[in-house]
Amino acid sequence: MSIPTLLTDTEYEVLSKLWEIGTPISMKDLLDEFNKEGRNWKMPTLKTFLTRLLNAGYLDVELGRRYYLYKPAIDRVAYEQKSAQYYLDKMYDGSYTKFLNALIGRNSLSPEQEETLNAWVLKCKSRK
Repeated sequence: MSIPTLLTDTEYEVLSKLWEIGTPISMKDLLDEFNKEGRNWKMPTLKTFLTRLLNAGYLDVELGRRYYLYKPAIDRVAYEQKSAQYYLDKMYDGSYTKFLNALIGRNSLSPEQEETLNAWVLKCKSRK
């Protein structure tokens, strides 16, 4: 699946909650979960976010015994990989070097960061 749009913070929060729950859930039960955490949403608010996620291809819906049940159409790792690739391509022309230069800026890497980065590069080279 390609990332057609970036998620807003709240859309990502909804998707994260669905990953956390791990099983298909009704809109009412999902609303209860958010409201237990102090969100104080109404049904139309949650429905708006679910509709956006559904239209963008991030959610699947199935018919339960009485209600529609919502579940993620993409797992967290796949979303993070695709999202990271989107940012890399969009902001840094797909260049890891440009990304790392922007990330590090004028700062230098700590010895631990340098060691981690070198190990990652070696691991990537061994995949070829």
